[in-house]
Amino acid sequence: MALIDAVKTACDRLATLGWRDLLLRVTGDQLDIRQPTAAKLRDALQTPLTVVDRGFTGFGDFAPDAKQGITPGLPGRSLLYHAFASPGVSTGVDGPLRGFPTLREIEAVEHLTFGIEPPTLAALATRAALARGEKLTPVVFAHEYRPARDTCARTHADLAFSRTGIARVGTQNGLYSPERRGFEPEDGADPFAFRVCPARYGVFLAVPRKGAVATAVPMRRQQGDQNRKFWVPVHKLFDGDECLAGLTLTLQFKSFHYNDKIRRIQVLLGATPPAGPPFQITDHIATFAASSRFGQAMLMPVPHPRLVEPARRNGTFVTYRVPPAESGFAAFEPGADIDETTGAEVRPAPAYVHARTEVRDGVLIDLGADPTRPDVLANVSKGNYDALHYVDFTGEGQIDAVIGGLAAGAQLDVTGQAGLFAGRGARFLSERRTARDDRVGHARRRCRQCCAAGSGGLIRWRSAIRGCPRTCRCLPIASTPTRRRSPRWCRSSAASRLGRPRLASTDAFRHFVPAR
Repeated sequence: MALIDAVKTACDRLATLGWRDLLLRVTGDQLDIRQPTAAKLRDALQTPLTVVDRGFTGFGDFAPDAKQGITPGLPGRSLLYHAFASPGVSTGVDGPLRGFPTLREIEAVEHLTFGIEPPTLAALATRAALARGEKLTPVVFAHEYRPARDTCARTHADLAFSRTGIARVGTQNGLYSPERRGFEPEDGADPFAFRVCPARYGVFLAVPRKGAVATAVPMRRQQGDQNRKFWVPVHKLFDGDECLAGLTLTLQFKSFHYNDKIRRIQVLLGATPPAGPPFQITDHIATFAASSRFGQAMLMPVPHPRLVEPARRNGTFVTYRVPPAESGFAAFEPGADIDETTGAEVRPAPAYVHARTEVRDGVLIDLGADPTRPDVLANVSKGNYDALHYVDFTGEGQIDAVIGGLAAGAQLDVTGQAGLFAGRGARFLSERRTARDDRVGHARRRCRQCCAAGSGGLIRWRSAIRGCPRTCRCLPIASTPTRRRSPRWCRSSAASRLGRPRLASTDAFRHFVPAR
């Protein structure tokens, strides 16, 4: 199906649910999404608008200089995309809208902004102002459309990109809220349940640019950004012949995740654990959503009945010997080394390891509820007992994008790949953080090592994660072919999220917005 046909189907469905009247009201009766043909809808979306009422609820942070329903190549300056994707747009002319776009419909409009006038690679090279020797490179990003307050520049709503993605593990399947344009983290019927929250990925042709205001705006600007290079997205890649003029592309996303926390703990204590679960886990962590209603490349954590479970191997509890050491949290605390160059912490194992469940002759003893030994802190500090390992279902990983129909050329580099950390939380979660701050864990670990290389055959861009051991800023490194960045995007973070277990190695990250 042609992109405009998919968008027309969405517009026809939503027109009777208050969306036609809404867009007519906001544009002074200029943009009518109910058109008899796809061709007429295309014309209506590209016709310049002389009126955009930004005083209407939800449109106050629409780009102030935007004046089209679809602005080629610029979703943040496309009124239809803003209306569909912004969580602030929920009220119509006569009250609440009676229905909302699906994720797939939002994605269709997003792709139309890039494909309504398919550019050539040469045109993209000109737009990106490539210097001599520079080329466009396919890069995997986690991305989402954000209200102005959550973008990098904070001037208007726009897409934000990150080279690290975070998805949230949980005990129940994900539930998308069309009105909120996000996934619900909680289940109203079960106060003890957590729903998984996925992460959305995409491949963009990108260029490396320094973090100067004129070219790329990193969120939470830090000293030295003007000398650091960041990947800046230029154009999204998607299936079909409407993405790039003269080319027909096919995209396939693959994911790999692993969890080797127990192995790391065992090795730290001098043991040689066997390969496989529960020491190393690679299955049942996350997978791309099979349902097309979520669109392409929506990474969905696999729900499990419990967030953590006792570790067993061949029916026997897996334990470790707790060493005597002063404990501040009644846990085994391996500590960390400090990198003398960066001052970053270097951890070969988790910072805190649960040590309150003693295993004696195959029986579990809760040290926090043992009346004969009421001082749990002293008991853990004394050590010299076997503690139970617990398995969680978080993990680190990588996203692979295999692209067919794209070959190296004067404007395109296919030798370097830009990979990224897998998983990401939704901005929606930050809006839910209110009275529940007492259980918010705001880890701000960032990784500086996010690079990888391409492989032969079909062009494969792999977002590699080497399990960077240090807690440092996830900033692109000029000497590597991959880094975290985006065009004019802010250094936004997924900060202020509910402190739930996460499917990734970082909890805060920088995004960028393309400077236009």
